[in-house]
Amino acid sequence: MISRPNSGTWSTGGNAGRLFALCSLCLFLFIGCFTTPDRVAYTVGTGTTVTVEEALTLWDGYVQQRHPGPAVEQKVKAAFEKYQLADVALLKAGKAMLADPTSADAQSAWQLGEAALAAAANDLYGLLKSSGLKLP
Repeated sequence: MISRPNSGTWSTGGNAGRLFALCSLCLFLFIGCFTTPDRVAYTVGTGTTVTVEEALTLWDGYVQQRHPGPAVEQKVKAAFEKYQLADVALLKAGKAMLADPTSADAQSAWQLGEAALAAAANDLYGLLKSSGLKLP
């Protein structure tokens, strides 16, 4: 829990909080050095970005209103599961790179995972659009 004491400094409530904050910051900086937002998000028009999660929220509303049918919904589900697997693979590769940043195997796994995640996201966006969903 984060609290602000009267002294004007922030406290995370102990070493565990500080360690978590430090690890989060390191992971954020590490991933930020290798990944650009356009690799994991779909850019539409002039600067509007829709993440996969946001696109699926829009898809849920679309399904409620238009009822595209079980076959289409199953295709979208399969495409999202492919995206999730690619996301997990990238997280594992990131963990391996954190353990040994100089490992050629870890770097290769990261690059492959990054490409797989981008491809899975693009496949999902394409399927949603071809099914009639208008992304903002």
